[in-house]
Order: sequence, then structure tokens, then C-alpha cells
Amino acid sequence: MEEGEDAVAVIGIGCNFPGGEGLDNFWKVLVDGKNCSVPIPRERFDVASWYDPDDNKAGKSRTARAALIDGFNEFDHKFFGISDSEVEQMDPQQKQLLQCVYRALEDAGVPMEDASGTRTGVFFGLMNRDYETNAAHVHPSVINHWTGTGLAMSIAANRVSYIFNFTGPSLSIDCACSSSLVALHLACQSIKQGDCDMAVCGGVSCIIEPRVFVALSKAKMISPDGTSKPFTTKADGYGRGEGCGVLLLKPLQKALRDHDHIWGIVSKTAVNQDGHSVTPITKPSRTQQEDLLRRIYSESDLVSVQYIEAHGTGTPAGDPTEAESISNVIAKAKPPGSGTLWIGSVKSNIGHTESAAGVAGLIKVLLMMKHQTIVPSVFYSEESASIDAKELKIEIPRAAERWHASGARVAGVNNFGFGGTNAHAIVKQYKQNNPERKHDGKQAKYFVMSANSLKSLTLTTEDTIRHLEMNNGVNLDSLVYTSACRRSHLKHRYRKAIVVSALDDLQEKLKASVGKNISPSFSDPHLVFVFCGNGVTYHGMCRQLLQKEPFFRNKIKEIAQLYQRLSPLNILDTLACESEFSNNSPQVVQPLLFAIQVGINALLNQWGVKPDAVLGHSVGEIAAAHCSGLLSLEDALKVLHFRSTLQTKVAGGKMLVVSNMSVSDVTAHLPKYSGKLCLAAFNSPQSCTISGDADAIDSLHRELRTSANTQSLFLRVLDVPAAYHSHMMDPILAEVKGRIGSLQINNINTELFSTVTGNKVHGNDFCNGEYWARNIREPVAFEQAGVKSDSLKWKPLSYFNSKKLMLLTLDKDGGHELSDIPIMPTKKQLFKKRAVYIVAGGLSGLGFETVKFISQRGGEYVVILSRSKPSPDVEQEIDNVEKQCRNCITAMECDVSVSESVNKVVSAIGQKFPGCPIRGVFHSAVVLHDGLIETLDLSLYEKVFRPKSINWGALNLGLLLNKEHFQRFLEAKGMMVLDVPEIHKSLEQCLVLNRPQQAVCRFHFRNIRYNILSQNVALTNRLSELVNEAFQKSKDSEQAKETQAVSPREYVISLLSETIGMDRSELRDESPLSSLGIDSMQAMTIQNLIFQEKGVNLPLVKLLDPNATISTVIGLLSEEDQSGYSSHIEVTVPDGDANDISTRL
Repeated sequence: MEEGEDAVAVIGIGCNFPGGEGLDNFWKVLVDGKNCSVPIPRERFDVASWYDPDDNKAGKSRTARAALIDGFNEFDHKFFGISDSEVEQMDPQQKQLLQCVYRALEDAGVPMEDASGTRTGVFFGLMNRDYETNAAHVHPSVINHWTGTGLAMSIAANRVSYIFNFTGPSLSIDCACSSSLVALHLACQSIKQGDCDMAVCGGVSCIIEPRVFVALSKAKMISPDGTSKPFTTKADGYGRGEGCGVLLLKPLQKALRDHDHIWGIVSKTAVNQDGHSVTPITKPSRTQQEDLLRRIYSESDLVSVQYIEAHGTGTPAGDPTEAESISNVIAKAKPPGSGTLWIGSVKSNIGHTESAAGVAGLIKVLLMMKHQTIVPSVFYSEESASIDAKELKIEIPRAAERWHASGARVAGVNNFGFGGTNAHAIVKQYKQNNPERKHDGKQAKYFVMSANSLKSLTLTTEDTIRHLEMNNGVNLDSLVYTSACRRSHLKHRYRKAIVVSALDDLQEKLKASVGKNISPSFSDPHLVFVFCGNGVTYHGMCRQLLQKEPFFRNKIKEIAQLYQRLSPLNILDTLACESEFSNNSPQVVQPLLFAIQVGINALLNQWGVKPDAVLGHSVGEIAAAHCSGLLSLEDALKVLHFRSTLQTKVAGGKMLVVSNMSVSDVTAHLPKYSGKLCLAAFNSPQSCTISGDADAIDSLHRELRTSANTQSLFLRVLDVPAAYHSHMMDPILAEVKGRIGSLQINNINTELFSTVTGNKVHGNDFCNGEYWARNIREPVAFEQAGVKSDSLKWKPLSYFNSKKLMLLTLDKDGGHELSDIPIMPTKKQLFKKRAVYIVAGGLSGLGFETVKFISQRGGEYVVILSRSKPSPDVEQEIDNVEKQCRNCITAMECDVSVSESVNKVVSAIGQKFPGCPIRGVFHSAVVLHDGLIETLDLSLYEKVFRPKSINWGALNLGLLLNKEHFQRFLEAKGMMVLDVPEIHKSLEQCLVLNRPQQAVCRFHFRNIRYNILSQNVALTNRLSELVNEAFQKSKDSEQAKETQAVSPREYVISLLSETIGMDRSELRDESPLSSLGIDSMQAMTIQNLIFQEKGVNLPLVKLLDPNATISTVIGLLSEEDQSGYSSHIEVTVPDGDANDISTRL
């Protein structure tokens, strides 16, 4: 049976039937042959008042049992945005439908945000008005404006359309017990006619009203014991059941294009009516049932069909009639050798769910196809059979059996209404080909979860753990893909991402995360893309994107082809070239940066990541203008070509970045360099770039480096060929204006800010040569433009200048993988690829931290030298670092104090890593010669310091310094402990500064002043001026803060709100710091800010204490004895006399 062009696929299922919510519980009921009939609980109605076994008693039900779902009225109304007052008036059937629609979307991997606004139709069958009947007896004072929508049958479908923002047809259907399969029929017809692109369909029934039991009892339709026993002599009426089932439908061809999971294909559907062929109206008509089947089954269908899910309610009249019609039209018409026709009925398991019966039977069939198993029909046996199965050429399963099939499995589903409306559907199994995809085992994988509350996130985590424990055959790549791309995350406030390497690793990390608090994400976050300027190119940038992302490569190719009309430079070939390009000319660098940034923007847009605003830094404005929609690609490349080409005409000069110093303080140095230096860029209130003559830049560099106010000053001379944004650009400005001329203005699709004007785009900004001449010459108003975007409640969350971007990538074949995508470095790349870095004494302590430091920052080959072999524990640690950093770490035995041993190991390194030069050596081996500071002389100083380039204070690397009493001892002596993150950060700064001798320590000057200097004459002579100066700064800072009269609580709340991005109203005194998502790096930031602004050094261990709350921080700030001053002190030892020590705070 071939699928037609208009075949409809089932891509998602949501259900809640007796035996437990969800497909797994429903399948367990089916395969175990369980019957779910239970005594009706008092919460539904008072059975004692309504039940009587005597059928002749008026107003009584002949049964006190039914198959019921658990928690039928439990509903997370806030999840669906429904108010407390509205939910009180809602029919439980509406609640069940909302939940099952969500489950169907979730099962299909269609996020709510993706489904929203689509032309999705809604077709639901429901017949019972229990809630409405019940409401007729309430006091009129209870009725409010929600009552109408809460009771109306039409709203059952319409509310789903409203909540999920579906815009296709939306209708509720009542044709009694065939309602849900008629809903399927109408949904398929609507899709085929083009009325909707997708559809949700199904049915629901809830039991809360005893009067229906009375009516069915008087009609002798329901069984006294509350069970359906189809096709048996014990059949005495049906047992009532309740439940809800929902299917998500999509055209088969579209489902295949979208790489959806396909449960099965609805090949054909049909509906007819008994008319007046039988009397009374409730009597089933064999002739009309047969007519329905003859119309739907072709000869090929008769060959293929293997199973019929019968209506099979368990009534003495209905079952034999249905069995005969199935036999006459299908079983006896099947050609010889086409196999046995099985029939069964789900009503033996969950009772007759009335308006949900048809969809319950269909979901049962789809589950049997998935598990390749035909499930038993409960209560049936050959001895108790009410039909002659052999004569009818049918078979009814008595136990679970393997569903053997040479091709796709095919089944039919019957569904009849007691008013004579009959429906049938033919369903075919779809066998998907999922070839195994090879993935890099070292590649990082990310499993992501989200929920609307911490409780929901915990429940989801626990549910995932259970799922993984029961299903060890889960494909990890498919799982992480589904978690990221096929789940709703957008509106969820609580989110969790876990780096995983294998399924057992995921299970362990999920178990470890249960119960841990996490902070809510930003509500309605806005995204700003910032496009960078010169100075950040490096060899191999974006090579992975070019290799693995066809969309990105095609965008680069498009840009390259257009640009070659203007310039001989081939952008694509240059980026893809294996050999390192050394040309830092603007006419090479700037086109590469433009192409990369436009390509990344296009790729992110294609993935659904779109900015709310864009802005560019210097030459980055060209990419920003194009990505906003203002400039066409052709015009942007025209600007790029003339800007970069003309800038090659000017050369010389230098540019200096100055950070951690107010811009006003920096510019105060400039008057003496009038005509030689310019302010080139406002990067932030504490960072700017100076540009101009080379000798003037060198002079200013020296001046700032040796000034008194350089406590944490950062100075960097940029690697650029000319002094951009300075007077050195003046000779080309007129030509820039003329060559670029006027440009076409297009409609903006993303908000654009100018870093020339510092404002939102206005008038002819970006669209003429005058503007681009200003872009070259005037200071980059980056800080001003950032402030303007911030005033619109936008935060620059994505700066296109980061070394790695962890993103999910999809290929055209629907495969998926998580990749580390190199883009651009934020700062100097400390470690080169294809190079060896040696760490002497690297098996423990600071040495091994150095190994990790190099590995985490791109060091490809690391060699550890030690006099002994690594222990098994250390080998395991090395292996863990290699897996995490994807590099190679080798341990070699060597005594670095013996030249023969060093020569031998250097030779071995050359043989092991051919073509990879040794680029760096880190000495972590210790020369111990302890002694009192006042007794040290120059020879001892040189002996200890000779092998060192960076010298460390107290480092928290082992068990000893983890002891709180030892930390307190050191603090009392004035020495504060440096933790590992601080060590790494300081080491990185030292490598960037690249000075011959540096020391990194943290001192507590108050304690030094009172506990050390007062008792030690030698230290007083050497350090008193330094310590007293620092201590005085501390007191001045405290006095200045005290005059502002800000309470500790107000200060802490404000600080945390700004630091972690949470609204102040969400920060309560009792909130644990761990629940706010504060990690060690954020804790350090908070610690540093408090110290800088309050002069109080809060111990990091206090901030990271799991029991610490906001009140803890407030209390620590309020204590009077926290007035000490502590800071990093860097001691720079220049070449020459070791006693000539200049100290920089």
C-alpha cells in the first residue's frame, strides 16, 4: 500500500488514560493485559446514594465501578497563563485537553514557541456534559464572567487554539462515542484541503456526574461490574472509562522534510451513518458497518491489513454484529497466504471512554506497531467466546504476541456512535531510516533542560533519570539534539545545561543536580550583536564553520564572489588556506572580519537567534549597517573596499588601549601631546584607546606605567599598521568621501546604533561618504552607543569577538552535532597550536594548576617534567584534563638541575612532536631556602629567585591551605590566600605584561600595619611607606562611602542586582547565594567590587558557603571589625640591581 501525495503522518501523541498518565503507563496496561476498573471514589460523587444492584429501583445506577484516571482535575493553570478565578470555572475536560496537547507537541519535538501562530487546526470529540450538568445545581452567586467559557463545549477546542495561538479551524464535535475518530477524519480532510498546515485531534471524557450512570443503567447499556468484556459470553454491557487522547498530525511530505519522528501514517479515513436501517436508533447496523468498510478498503488494503482495533464495547448485541461485518468485508475477502486477521478492543483494559474511545484505540495500535507486539484482549478465551472466530476467519489474542510482518504493519480502527455515526481509519507503520552518524568522541555535548518553576525542573530531572535508567539504548547525540532544539525553552525561567560525554555521565550529573537551587533566567531578554573592529584576526579562524556549516560557507562564498568584482582578494580561499597569512594590511584584514561577522550573523539568524539591536566598533560598523538591513551587501562591500584600500595609503603611528583608568584621567595627559595624540575610542567609562605618533604613544605608555595611580592599570599597544582614528587619517578623508559617495537607503529590520554619533541611526547616517570619513577619523563612541542601547533595556549580550562559540549545528540531511566553533579571540592568544609547552615540576600543586591553565587556553602539547613518574591518581587527573581540553599531555622523567637529563628530554620531545617547537617553559620546581626576611641578603635572594619569572604568595592548592585555621593564621600575619581561579587570572595577566620578574601576592595591609610592622624594624623600613599609603586609601574610601548614607542592605541588594542581572524585587534577604547562580568567578567579582567600593575584604569562602544568604553578606558588611584593606600587590623586578624594587599596587 503506497502512500499518496496527500498522506497524513502522526508525529506526536499525548494521552492520559486509566493506569497512569503518558504513553509508557498506557503501554504497560496494554501489554500486561490489565483491567483498570475501580470503585468510584467519593470525590466524584456519593456512590452510596446512587448505586443499587436492583435494576428496577428508580434513579439508581446498576454499577459502582468505572475505569478512572488519577488526578483528573489536577492542573497547572499558571503554566498555561490561566488565572485562579478562571480555572475554578473550567470543565476538567478542557484541562485534560490542554495538558495532552502540550504532551503531543512535546512528544513531537515541536516547541510551543515554534507552534505559536501556525495554521494548526483543532478538532476534538466530546459528548459528556457532566461538569455543565453539575453546575446547573450551584447557587447563582457562584456564577461569574468565567462560567460561560468554563462550561461551553465549543471552548474545549477554542481554548486550545487560544492558549497555543493556533490559527487553523477549531471545532468541538459531538457524535457520541465515535466523536474522536470523526475528529481525526475532519482533521485529515482539513489538512488535505489546505485549511491548515498541522492539526491536533482527539477526544476526552471525564466522569463526575451520576445521572449518566442512571440513564445508561435503565437502557441496560452498562455492565453491573463496571467492566467491558468484548466478544465473550460474559458480556453484559460496557464498563465506563474516562481519559483523553490527542494526536498531532502533519502532511507526510512536510514531516519528512522537517525530520519529524513519525508514529504512523493515516492512510485513509471514512465516516457514514446508520440512518433508519435499524430500530431503535441505538442499535448497531451491520449493513452500514459493512458499507463503511467496503468503501475504504481496496484490494491492496485487504492484502496488507493484519489487525483491526474493534469498537468492541462488550454488549451482547454490538460485539457479534461488528465481528460479522469485519469478517464479511475483510477477513473472508483477504487473499490466501495474506495472513491471519487479528482483532481486539482496548475497552477490555480501560473501559469505554466514549468520546475518547476511537483515539484510545488508535493510540493502542500505534504503540503495538512501535513495540511490534499484539497485546491481549482481556477476559477473552475460546471457552467464553461469544463468536465463532474460526468460522469468521479472525483471531483474538489471549496473550501478548510478536507482531510478525514482512513489510510495514497495517491496521484498521473502528469507532461507532450510539446514534449511528460510524468512523473507520486505516493506519500504516512508517519505517524510518536513521543511519548511524559518526561523531567526534571528544566533542563537547550539552544536555539542556528548562521549566517554569524549580519544582517542575526537579520533576523533569527526576523523570529524565528514570527514563535513562529504563532505556539504556538511548542515542546520546539524538538526546542532546532533542533537548536543545525540540523542547520549549523560551518562556521557561529556570534552565540547566550539562556538559556530557556519555549516557552514564549524564545520569550521574543529573542525579547530582537534583535539589540544587538555580537562579531564574532574565525575563524577556533582549539581544544586541556588537561587531568588532581591527586587531582580532588569527590563523584558522572559523575554519570549523567553513568545514561543517554549508550555510555559513555559502554565505562567505557569496560575499567573496561579490568582493572579487572590486578587489583581487579571494576571501574564501584566504580563510580556508592551511598556511598562515601574515598580512595585517587593512585591505586584507578588514574584508576577512566583515565576511566572518556577516556569515556568523546569517547563520545565527538561520538558527533562530536574531538580535534586537546591532552596533559596530570602528570598521565593524559596516557589518552592523548591512546586518540591520540598512545597507545592501553590494553597498557594504563598496564601503569596505574603499575604506580598507585607502587606509593602506597611511602607515605609521601606534594605538594604545588604556583600561581600569577613567577616560577623563587619561585625557588629562593629552594636552602636552597636542597635535600628536588623539582619543581614538571611548570603550567604557574606565577604558579608552589613544592613537597617534609612535614616539608620543611610547612616551605616554611610559608615563602611565610609572605613574602613582596604576593599581590595576591595563596597558596594551595594539598590533595595527597605522594610527586609526587620528590625524594620520586626514590625508585620505576627502578621497573616502568622494569614492563612496551616496548609498541606497533600505528599510531597517533590526535597530541600529551609530558609534560615530553615539546615538540611534538618524537621517543619512551610514549612507554617504561623509559619514564613513567621520567613521575613520572621529573617536569611536562605543560607550555612548552602548548607553543608548541600554536605555532601551537592551543588553549587549553577544560580542562577535570571542574565541569559541558553543552552538548546536544542523546539516542539510537532518543530522545534528554540538561543535566548538572558533570565531575570534578576545585578547592575545597566549598559546600557539602545533607547539610544545614544558612544565617543570608539573605533577602536583602549582605545577599541575599550570598544566591545566595552559590546556584550558589552547596549549596543544604539554610536557610535564618530574623526577618521578605520575601516580595512578595523577594519571587519571591528566586523562581528565586531556578529555576536557582535547589536547595531549605527556609526563617525562627528568631532573631539571642535571644538564645531561635536560638535553636528553629535549631530544625526546623533538622526536615525539616533530615540527612542533618548544614555545614556553614553566618552572614550578621549588628551590627551598627558608629564612627570616630581615636576614636575607642579595645572594640568597638570587639563589631562590633565579629560576623564577613569576613568584607567588600564599596559594590555596592543597589540603594545608584549605584549613580555615591556617588561613586565619596567614591573614593575621597579613598574607591573604589566593585561590585557583585567582591564580589563573593573575598568571594570564603576567604573561600578557611579559616582564622579567613579577610577584603576585594578596596582602591584608591593616594586619601588616598592626601585627607585623610594629614588631619588625627591618620590614618597617622597607614597607612602611607602601603599607601606610594603602591603609590611608582604605580609610579615605570608608569615610567617603559613609557620607553617602546607603545602608548595607540597600548596597548589597543593588550590587547583586547589577552583578547577576536579577530584578531587585526577586532578591530577598533569606535567598541563598547559591540559588542566585553565583559561581566562584561571580563571587570573586562581588568580592572585588565590595573591596573597591567599601574597602571591606569579604572572604571568598564566605560567599561560596552553601549556607550563605544575602543576609550573610549584609551582616559581614555591617561588622565594624571588617575595616581592613587588602589588595593584590605586584612587585616588578627590573633587570639590574635586585634591591631596586618598584612597587605597583
